[in-house]
Amino acid sequence: MELPGQFRDMREGSFIYTQLIALNALRGYDDFHVIGAYITAPETIHGRTPINSIDDLKGKRIRVGNQNENGKFEILGAIRFRCPSIKLPKPSVVEPSTPPRFR
Repeated sequence: MELPGQFRDMREGSFIYTQLIALNALRGYDDFHVIGAYITAPETIHGRTPINSIDDLKGKRIRVGNQNENGKFEILGAIRFRCPSIKLPKPSVVEPSTPPRFR
């Protein structure tokens, strides 16, 4: 779920996200028993290679989770790789990646 700029901090965003799930207001959770829901800081990037600055993204092959991220990483010079997290290739093919987007 992407709601950029809608919350003051991660605590408030996580609270709202949890409430939306509890109220059955989101699609896609019918087959799950959700025990917790949280959000992360904007543009969290997970990887084995340290990313210390925006320049470190140039030329890196990065798995992106959605079209919004695709455009942002293109501007930053990264090589975007759009792929669902369940279909990721060997870890050495794509490094790092953004968290998967849940609907």
